[in-house]
Amino acid sequence: MNKKLMTIFLMSLIVLFQCDKNNITQPIDTNYGENIFGSIAVSETDMELMTNDNLKKGNDVNLIAWEVRLKYFAKGIAKLLNDPEIGAYLKEEIGKQFDGDYDALWETLADQEFAKKGKFKNILRKLYNTNIDMIDQFNRIPILQISAPVNFEKWDVDVPLLVAYDPITTDDLEGETITSFDGFDKKYMLDAKNEPDFPIIVVGLNERIDPKTKKLISSTNSHFGKSMAVEVNADMRIDSVRVLNDREPWHKGKPEIYYIFVNGDTELYKTYYDFFDADDDDWYDFDKRIMYWNETDDEGRSYIRWIEHDWDLFGKTWSVHGADFWISHGASDDSMGTETFHNDDPTSTTADPYETGLGHVQFTISWE
Repeated sequence: MNKKLMTIFLMSLIVLFQCDKNNITQPIDTNYGENIFGSIAVSETDMELMTNDNLKKGNDVNLIAWEVRLKYFAKGIAKLLNDPEIGAYLKEEIGKQFDGDYDALWETLADQEFAKKGKFKNILRKLYNTNIDMIDQFNRIPILQISAPVNFEKWDVDVPLLVAYDPITTDDLEGETITSFDGFDKKYMLDAKNEPDFPIIVVGLNERIDPKTKKLISSTNSHFGKSMAVEVNADMRIDSVRVLNDREPWHKGKPEIYYIFVNGDTELYKTYYDFFDADDDDWYDFDKRIMYWNETDDEGRSYIRWIEHDWDLFGKTWSVHGADFWISHGASDDSMGTETFHNDDPTSTTADPYETGLGHVQFTISWE
């Protein structure tokens, strides 16, 4: 066995050891076969799914085809991580956290040139044993990203990592496992509920970039919902927030939490896509002004609904309503609960905070 083969073999043993000590499901297939460095086979069934995918909205095959593409993208990236140069490049780009999380968009990576190897996309293209262009297939996935959602600081580029793909045909809060691959095309099932204590790469769909505008989602440039600015001198504000359950699985990275404020008197809602990172059980200094306080309004009520944003294919919405309010948001988003406060005296403290009905978020309100 030459030096290169020995190095890769030893690195694979490290990956196997890591998986075993963290009690994740063992490899599905324990036989490497004779040609562990060969091309990636694409099944006829999967080729048919991808080539016949017409990408029409509302077509269930759409999501299935996209998930098939993610699977092969994960397989290819896992194989390329056997090369420390490519691993170092991905780590550098992901580490820039262009959107506030450890991820990078495929479209910004694909044309990277590697000396004597060619462009990233062409190196990847050559791995697949199929008569269809897999790079073209990957480019059909909107806002495709490569991420390192956990233990980024432990990433050693000389050691290949497992690469998983986010399932998009099932609810991310319901899945028990996710599928990953090593650089030899071996399959591992990871616990979707409990994160591993070693680094892992996940490919999937970016949740912080608007798929229509291709800009970072915010109050000013998102096509989602209706956003209305509050004047900077409004005297009522959300002071602090504590997230008890962010409703975001580890393999999807940091949560994208926003809120919808409804003033029951005016029947208007104001949406703020201010994503923030919040560790469970820690109070976060929020300091967001929401409205003018009216101490004489002893009958008025307002509502705040906290939401974890998830990627949505079709831009659909769903609604929740009460006696005098109606709130709509993305159909794929996960509700963290709604809380009501009376306008005549809305103040609260961390000792006695507001808490959503679902118990996922606590927050305090003050006025000047």
